[in-house]
Formats: sequence, C-alpha cells, structure tokens
Amino acid sequence: MFYRDDWLTKIALLTFALFAHTMLSAQVVINEIGATNLCSVHNPNQVEDNFGECEDWVELYNTSPTPYDLSGYHMTDRITNLDKWTFPAGSVIPGNGFLRIWLSGRMGLPFDLNNLHANFRLGQTQENEIIALVAPDGSTIVDVNMIEETSQLGHTRGRYPDGADNWVVFTQPTINASNNTSTPYTNYAPTPEFDQPAGYHGGGITVAISLPDPSPEFVIRYTLDGTFPTEASPVYNGPININETTVLMAATFSNNPDFLRSFFEWSTFFVGEDQHTLPAFSVAGDEVLILLGGVQNIPITTMEVFDENGQRISKSFGDTNKHGNDSWAYAQRGIDWIDRDKMGYSGKTELELFRISDRPRYKRYMFKAGANDNYPYENGAHIRDAYVQSLSQVGGMDLDCRSTEFCVLYANGQYWGVYDYREKVDDWRYTDYYYSQDKFSMDFIKTWGNTWAKWGTMDNWNTLRNFITNQDMTDQVNYDYVKTQLNVISLIDYFAINTWIVAADWLNWNTAWWRGYNEFGGATEWRYTLWDMDAAFGHYINYTGIPNTGPDADPCFGHQLNNPGGQGHTQIFSALLENEEFFETYINRYADLINSTLSCEFALAHLDSLLNMIDPEMPRQIERWGGTYAGWQNNVQSLIDFIEARCEEQIVEGLEDCYDLTAIEVTIEIIGEGEVVLNSITIGPGDSPWTGTYFAEVPFDLTANATGEAAFQFWETLLGELEYDDETQFEITVNPQGDVTIVAHFIPLEEYPITFNVEPPGTGWIELNEFLIPNYPYTDSLAALIEHDIVATAEPGWAFSHWETVHQGDTVFAPNDTSEVATYTTAQTDEVIAHFYQLPVELIVTVEEPGMGQVVFNGETLEDNPATVEIVPGNTAQFEAVPEEGYEFVGWTFQNHLVTNLNDLFISFEVVQADSIVALFQVITVFNVVVMTDPPEYGTVEIHGTDEGSWWEGMLSTQETHPLRAVPTSEFYDFIGWQSTDGGTFAPNADMRNVQLQIIGEDTIIASFIELPNYPITVRVEPEGSGFVMLDWNMLPFLPWTGNVLAMNNTHFKAIPQQKWEFSHWSTVQHAPVPSDESPEMRLNIQVPDEIVAHFTPREFRVFIPNAFTPDGDGINEIFRPMGNEWDPSHFRMQIFNRAGQLVFETTDVNQGWNGAEASGEYFTQPEVYVYSIEVKNAITQEVEQYRGHITVIR
Repeated sequence: MFYRDDWLTKIALLTFALFAHTMLSAQVVINEIGATNLCSVHNPNQVEDNFGECEDWVELYNTSPTPYDLSGYHMTDRITNLDKWTFPAGSVIPGNGFLRIWLSGRMGLPFDLNNLHANFRLGQTQENEIIALVAPDGSTIVDVNMIEETSQLGHTRGRYPDGADNWVVFTQPTINASNNTSTPYTNYAPTPEFDQPAGYHGGGITVAISLPDPSPEFVIRYTLDGTFPTEASPVYNGPININETTVLMAATFSNNPDFLRSFFEWSTFFVGEDQHTLPAFSVAGDEVLILLGGVQNIPITTMEVFDENGQRISKSFGDTNKHGNDSWAYAQRGIDWIDRDKMGYSGKTELELFRISDRPRYKRYMFKAGANDNYPYENGAHIRDAYVQSLSQVGGMDLDCRSTEFCVLYANGQYWGVYDYREKVDDWRYTDYYYSQDKFSMDFIKTWGNTWAKWGTMDNWNTLRNFITNQDMTDQVNYDYVKTQLNVISLIDYFAINTWIVAADWLNWNTAWWRGYNEFGGATEWRYTLWDMDAAFGHYINYTGIPNTGPDADPCFGHQLNNPGGQGHTQIFSALLENEEFFETYINRYADLINSTLSCEFALAHLDSLLNMIDPEMPRQIERWGGTYAGWQNNVQSLIDFIEARCEEQIVEGLEDCYDLTAIEVTIEIIGEGEVVLNSITIGPGDSPWTGTYFAEVPFDLTANATGEAAFQFWETLLGELEYDDETQFEITVNPQGDVTIVAHFIPLEEYPITFNVEPPGTGWIELNEFLIPNYPYTDSLAALIEHDIVATAEPGWAFSHWETVHQGDTVFAPNDTSEVATYTTAQTDEVIAHFYQLPVELIVTVEEPGMGQVVFNGETLEDNPATVEIVPGNTAQFEAVPEEGYEFVGWTFQNHLVTNLNDLFISFEVVQADSIVALFQVITVFNVVVMTDPPEYGTVEIHGTDEGSWWEGMLSTQETHPLRAVPTSEFYDFIGWQSTDGGTFAPNADMRNVQLQIIGEDTIIASFIELPNYPITVRVEPEGSGFVMLDWNMLPFLPWTGNVLAMNNTHFKAIPQQKWEFSHWSTVQHAPVPSDESPEMRLNIQVPDEIVAHFTPREFRVFIPNAFTPDGDGINEIFRPMGNEWDPSHFRMQIFNRAGQLVFETTDVNQGWNGAEASGEYFTQPEVYVYSIEVKNAITQEVEQYRGHITVIR
C-alpha cells in the first residue's frame, strides 16, 4: 500500500482538531471516495461530469430510510477550514440513497442539484488532505475520512457494505450507487523497498529488495528494462547485480485474493561514466520508448530528477505525451510531463526547478531538444528558443516566459541526449501561482494556425480589439480606458522581442495572450506570453511571412504586418501608435531594452552563459544523435554573427528610419551617494558615467534616489540644453533635443539626535528604518533631510492615532501624520511621539430564542439579533432583559466576564474585554393548577407522591409530567376517572388511578369517585364469649359487631373457638353460607342486610387408644400413641410391658409415641401382644384418668 508521507502528522492534526470540534454520530456518511478519476486511455473507469471533465468525486450515503436535507451543510478538504463549501438549498439525499459531489474547484459557477460541484479539488497525495462532512454550524464534524492511503488509477475507496465502518478498495467504482455490488479488496500488497540509493555509482552494484512486513502470501517481481512488472516478470529470489545504467522496477503480487498488486517501486542506477555536469532526468515505463520513437501515445511514466552530483532529489509518477510539431519529425523528440495525483504516487514534483523562480512545485513541465533548432538537424544551435525565453526573463520583460534550465534525459535507462526543460505557461497552475488566476477566472487565448480560448471565452478580447481599432486613440480618454484593459508594456515587450530576434513564426502561430478576472489577483489586463521561439535569428521556416528575415530587418516590421492570425495584434499596435503617450512609451521602452537587455554586451554575454552550460554535454549528444562538435560550433557562431549584426546600431538606425527619429547620446553622471533611474534602467554610482542611446524630442523620466547617509541636492546639465521645472525635485521628466550629459548631485547629511516615544506608555511600538525600538523613550542620531521609515504598531486593543513632533513646522511626515506606515524627515533635533488610542471591544448580544424577548443596552433597545455593541474597556455596560408577553426571563450567560446576579433582569458590570452575551428566555411554563376530588369525602389525591387530600392548589410546569394517584377514602368508594377542564392529558389514560399529568396552561383536575353497593350486617357468636369471628381476614374487635360490607363481594368469614369450645355451625337470616354452614370458613355474597351467627359447643374430654400398629418401616402406622381432646399436658404417662411383665418403654411427653423399640432403643421388640398403662389429666375436671389394655405389634 502507498501511505502519504504526512499521514502521521495529519492524524495528529485531526486528533487535535477533533478536540476542538464536536463529532456527531451521523445519519449521512461519506460512503465512497473517487480520487483517481482521470480521463485517460489507461483508465477504463473514467467518469465525466456535466462539463465533460473527469473530476474527482465523493459519494454520500443516507443510512436511514428517511430523506435527509443537507442544505446548509458543508464539505471541506482542510481541517482548518471546515465550512469551505456549503450545500445549496434543496440538496436532499433520498432515504437509503446516494448523493455525488464533484470535487472540481468550480467556485460559485452554475450548477444543478444533480451535479453539485464543490469549490475545492481533492489531492490524495497532498499533505493534510481530508474529506469531511460538516454540520451547518461550521464546527461539528458529521463524518470524516483522513485519506491516509492513496488509491491506484481508476480505483476507489469506500465502505463495505454501504454505511459500514469497514473501508475497502474497489477496482470497479460505484459512483452514486450501492457499494454492495462491487468486489471489495482489503488493500494493496505492501510496496517493495531497495537497499541501494538511486543515482550515480562509480561501478557495478548489488541491489537487494525487501518488504516492510514479509509474508509467504506476497511475491516480489521485478524488471530491469524500465517496464512495469507483471505476473509474468521474474520472481525476486536474491540480490540483483547491476553493472550498467539501469532502471530497476519492482512490485508485490499476492496469493491472497483480498490483496491487489502493490504500488510500483523504481530507481535509476547510473553506473560508471554515466555522470553529467547538468541535472539528469530519468523517465521510464512500458511505452516511453514508443512515444520517443515517434508514436503519439500517452504512456504511464515514472520520473526521477538527479542533481549535478547524481543525488536523486525528486521522484514522481504520471504520464508523458508528445511535445513539438515540426520538430517531431526529428529523431530526438520533445515530451510533456504531467504528474498524476490520480495515479496515487505523487501530485507534483516538489522542487524549485528553475533558478529564476521561487515556485516550489510543478505538476507539469516539458522537455525540448532545441525543437526546430535541434542539433544536428536544420543547422541547429540547440539553444535559440531557450536563449530567447531566458533573455526575456532575466531582462525583466513583462511577458510570461517558459522558465528554462538544461538537463540530460534518460529513457528506460538509455541516454537520450541534451534537453532544456521548461515551465509551462499555458497551464492554469502557472497563472494561479504567479497571479492567483485559475482556469475558472480567466480568458486564455491561443493561436496556432487556428485561434481558440483554452479557458474562458474570446468575447472580451474581441470587444477590446474592436474598441481600439474603431475608436480614436488620439483621444486620451479612450487610451486611458485601454490601459485599464491591456498591459501596454507587455504588448510593447512582445513586439520588441519578436522584432529584435526577427521572429518568423509568430502572430499566426505560437501566440498566446490572456487576462484574469479575480480582482484580488494579478494580470487583470491582457498580457502576452512567449511560445516557441526557435524560428528566429534567420533560422527555420518563415511561417509568418515577414518581409526580411535577416539581421537588417526593420524593428517596425511587426506592426506593419497585415494582421497575421486575424486576431488584430498588429492592428491594435498600429492604432495605439497614434496616441502620443503610447508612442513615447514604446520608443522609450525599446530604447531601455537596447541599452540593457538587448545590448550587444548583455545579449551576447547571456548567450555565452547558456552555451557554457551545455557545451560539456554536447559531445555525448553528438555521439548519440550524430553531427560533429565543429559543426555545432559553426551553427552557434552563425547565431552569434546574426546577433552582433543586429544588436544596437541596426536597431537604432531602424527605429530612426521607421519613426523619423534622431538618436542621441545620453550620459548620466552621479556625484555623491545615490543612484539614478532612467525610465526602467537603474544606474548606480559604480556605473557612472553611464551612456545610452535615446531619441531626441522623446521625453524620458529621471529619478534620483539617495543611498547611505546622503540626500539628493539638484540636477545639472553639463552638455546640451535641458529645461527643468525645478532642478531640486528628485523626480523629473526631460525632453532633450540632442546629446546631453546630466549630473545628479547628492550631498552628505548632518545627523541630529531624535527621541522616539509612545503615548500612552505601553500601548504600542515604533519601528525605525526596519529596527523595532525595544524601550521608550529611545534616542538615535538620524541623518537630516532624508526620509526615514517609521511604522507604528499598536498593542492588542489599541489603535494608532497620529504622529506628533516638537518641531511640527520643520518636520515632514509622508504621506501624512495619521499614516501608520510613513516616512519622517527633519533637519534638527526633535522628538517623535506615536499616539495610540484604546479600541472599543465588541460585545455580541444574542437573544437565544428570537421573539421571546429583547435586550436594552445602556438605555437603547437592540434591534438586531445577534447585536454587536462597542464599548471601551473600563466603562460600565448596563443590560436589561425585557420578556415578550407569554415568556419569562431565565438568565444571562457570559463567555469572558464574571458577573453576579445572572438571573436578574437588570445587570451592570465593568467591561474588561470582548465578550459574547446571551439572554435566555422561555415560554412561561409554570401555571396555577387545582386538583380536587368529587365528591370530596370519597377520595384523596397524591401529587408527586404526597397525599394532598381532596383539594390542592399550586404551580405546575408544562415542561415535565406530574405523577398523580387517586386514593378512595374507604373500600366503599371507587375511582372512576380523571378530568381536565383546560386541555391537560393523562398517561397512559384517564381511567387509571396512577397517571402522569401533562398540562398546557392553567387547569382544574378532577378525580371522580363513586360509592359501591353495600349493606349493614350484624355478626355475633352463640353462646356469647365462646369464640371469635374474622371478617375478610380481619379479626372483629368486638362481638356482636355491626357494620357495612360490599355487596356481591364474596365476603369471607372465619369462626375461631375459644379454648374448651369448638365450632358447631353458622346461621344467617337471608343468605346461604358457601360451601356450607358447617364449615368454619365460609363466604357470603351480601345482597341485603343480614345477621350472621357463629355457633360453638363445649369441647368433651376424650381418649382414643389404638389396639395394634405396624412398625415395619413402610411409613404407615409406625407409631403407637394415644389421641384425644381436652387433655392437660401437665400430667401424662405411658408405659409398655411385655408378656413377662418387663417394662420395655415409658414416656411422660404427651407428643412422644412408641415405635416398637426397647426403652434403650438398641433393638426392636418381637411381634407379639404387649400391655400398656396410660395416665391422662382431664383438662375440664382436672382429674387424672387411667387406662390399661393390650397393643399388638405386627411386623
């Protein structure tokens, strides 16, 4: 698998972010991520959006059967910008459905709800890249995927099954549909690793390949010819010997079907003499040699970059394609390189490829082998195009040029010759980096035979062209408007460089111009680029049809051409020449160039510097592609001869002839410490005297800039005649009529002590000439009469007010004394004070539920919600909460102030800092409620567990339910239901005694009871005092007893005799006892009044003695024991004798019987007849009765 280098960093960042933001359990989740949707012949799974583009996408899934409205939700690719893109109104995802969002970066462009486009793109190989769904509050993360692993071309990563926590790889994406139909793969096999570094090696090497986590299910396969390993490639079984320059590629294949083939690993090993003075680029892949062989395919390609020391400094993966047209007929062909994030390895070459630019990374760049200036073809010098582009750049021309460096190129390990690699201008990443204009915010027009808008439209250009060519450009108003739409310096530079090099392949070919519309970016006026510049200096085919391709061509031939390409460039230039300001600007700009960049000295020196770079490599180039070193040198000399014949004099004479001008010699001398800027040329003290060629009666600008401890004094003319409005002004415009020598005088400055201070103390800082003053007051000696940079910086909570000095009249602050960033000039001892004032802080006041109430601040009602009020710290803020009708105030919350009495309507506090204040109101939720019973004597009510009797009145809340219980006051009353007079409800229903009451306002709650049917009865015993009676299991306290009982209630009666009595029967007047009148326990269904009598009879003394028993262990009749009634247990004796008169058993315990054993219990008696003697005390008469007889033991 291929992990991004920033994965651990991003986990840490995201973990930190999740502490700062809330995370929700989501109904809608990120279900599938398509970060590999490339329009390519190599991608069978490509999907086009509604604009015909292959953009990345993300799919959301609704885990619920209920549709979900995502309007106002956000998506982002940065944890630091959670609300980066917002779902528009109407963004609804169906129940258990899917919603696809294109990640195209189309900021605010038209969309439809079926094709939503987010304003960001997804870069799976980028640092800190995530994809997150965020709630409307902009801080609650609903779902997030950290994209810690990349995917290969055409593959996606998604949940399996839909909505599950398990993320897998799909080789068949299911965009906007269920993932359950696609085969899931656990991941990619691990990527192999090499133990030797790529780059230069003096001799043969041995390379071992390994896996970070070896496993028998993984097999490494490799190639040595630059092609990608397949399942048919050799299996790695041990270290590989490499004795010549080779591209080693390896991949891991799995025997486990859950794992896909790994990402490729590759390295170029340069062996022996394959070492170079230029950077080396190595490309490799299955079809790279086919492309370089002339077939216009687009092969998947690896790229490695090596510095001059052979250290690999970059490694990337993408594809290459044809670069060049006529030059494609040559054997050494150019190619374009494009890093492909969608392939999962890299998104950009992370290098500052060009010394002239600080751009740190490149997605695409090109390789040119001199194009039509290729050596050994077409008398090529192998340098022209690179030279013109580079010369324009180092000369500061206002053109977009292809930044250029030289290199050698290797293809699949084979040396491919000397190339120049270039920055691509017709790439929106170029315009975005340098000017903050991306492809959705510009018109970019190209002419190459035909003309088309690569991005945007041609309409705006056509409108401007028609305006310039149809309106009077001598009218300054018209020209001033043109300057707002067209970069006239870029137009002039474009014509100047093309006419100077005598370009023969422009305007109708190789021409591009553009403008941006992002008002916060640059290049908002039309400007020009340089394309292929190899048909120049008399070389190659005259495609444009210029009248003279030699070094003596007039410099004005460009705008005199008859509109090649049909886009009006020459017509525009000619029309603008009618304007005096443009004409002077053009002539002066051309003069500046021939005195600097296009001077013979500079132009030839720059060419030499470039030739010196490639010269050491040309023998190898010639060895590879043919020709001779002398032949190449001859071609280079032809180029030099052309430049020498054209530079300076030829151009100057041509400008004189074209525009009826007279060249003059301008000399600038500098006396003292300072420099002079003539138009765009800076002339320093070391350049003095400086001489250049300009033109009489064409005014030019001069600016004197003092350096060091000096000040400009005045201008002086030593030769010629000049008129000055004021020779002491450091900026002047002069209009010489002939040769002139101009002297700029600078004088040393005196120094004075200047004291700097801040008021009030501690409220800010002063920076003096880029030095931050640490303590105040601070005194320094400053040179007089020159501008000193001063910057006032306020402490937090304060703002700069103004500068003050002791000598106001003799001191100059520019632009004024209220500017934080200013210049200060004085000529005497002085004190400079920076005054600051305290800023008010913002109190953001919010009524949590709008409409429930208002807030009054310092006597004024706040109309907005939330409302922002400003107050200077240290002052008192007074707030009053005013509830609307039907609502009540709950309290205040403060974020930063500690305020007491938060429940008071009126609060007052001293402001210390900014704060967020919330006033809380609520619907009046407590109402008066009466709870009563009907009839009152029939029952009571328990409220919240407390018996409140038959009437209760108090306050209850609507925000909770209240437990009620109806309690009858006796068994003769029964509860029948609850009633509410004002909409209260009862749960589970109003028929239950125990309910939960929910009120909605003031209410009266009634618990209704009824009396149950009951009748009076009298209960007594006969004879009186002979027993007791229990009524429904309760002992009647006295007899006779009279009271009421419930009708038809199966009333229970139980007769309990007193000692010496026993129950006899029941008698009633009206009812029949159940089960019978002889049962001591019986039931009556009372239907009428009645009298119930329990009859008892005296108990009799009785003795029952068995005559035999069977102690044989069968559990039946095992014990001999007498039974009876009315015994007094205080006296009892039983004796058992055998036939011999021997005592075998005796007891005085009335409850102990004889089990047939001897008295000792050691053995059992024999089965025979025994004699018993039993004495029992009569409990009634208290006399002892004696009984004798026989008992037979049967075994």
